[in-house]
Amino acid sequence: MSKANTTLVICPQEASPTLWLYLQSSRAHTAEKFVAATLALCNESDEDHTTAQAISDKAGISIEVVRARLRDLTKKGLAVSEKARTRFTDIKDHRTNCIVISSPKKAEPPLPTSQRSNRNKHKQTVDNLERGGIHDLERIDKESAKELQAYQLPTPEEVKRLFAPGNAQRRSTSVTVRSKLGLKKNSAVSAYGVINSYDSIVLNAWQTLTMRYVSRLPAHYVTKYGKDLSIPIWTDDVIRITAGIEPRTPQRKKVSMACLRIKHTDFSYM
Repeated sequence: MSKANTTLVICPQEASPTLWLYLQSSRAHTAEKFVAATLALCNESDEDHTTAQAISDKAGISIEVVRARLRDLTKKGLAVSEKARTRFTDIKDHRTNCIVISSPKKAEPPLPTSQRSNRNKHKQTVDNLERGGIHDLERIDKESAKELQAYQLPTPEEVKRLFAPGNAQRRSTSVTVRSKLGLKKNSAVSAYGVINSYDSIVLNAWQTLTMRYVSRLPAHYVTKYGKDLSIPIWTDDVIRITAGIEPRTPQRKKVSMACLRIKHTDFSYM
């Protein structure tokens, strides 16, 4: 990878959660592509770095958009900008910059939006759902969450063995198993972190809320949409089921990251 005349991006493995945090605070629709490409490229590099142009190519977004995301990271205190030649001795051009993603301990959390803007955003989301033909149920409260019947589909043991333990955030996991053909290696990978044991609890909550939704859905919605039915699941409802507490921003971020790990974990069985 050439370091000449480009912007370098460094993301050590311990700094990966910072990009996940950024994803939750950014309203840009390109943020998910940017984060996924950055993590994947830095993970492939022995030196944990890549270039802005490489991110642009992998994510399928313009170099201007990538630079805008990097500026946003720096502005929010989640990354620092420095001259690349101070870190790489083979770079002589003083115009070459280096963006270093900060570890979670060093990164300043993004400023939360106001309560009013959150209410407006919630109403806008509900309106968009209804316009798209997606019926939304009333939120569940803490008491009704306790009485809600749980539904859980069993997870195959070979899948569960690849879950990261507890709340661990790991880019990959693997396990060696014995088969009729000898030893084989199963693995799981994800730019957002492999699904972990906590995430499986969130997945169970999805199933419970899905059954609640379908059982209470007006009949004409089922008739009209059938297999194409879309089911909205709110993070606040997941929190009330899994934690039994009133939702707060830290819990919402935790559930949001669990959803990303569930969605983006790829399993491979040899």
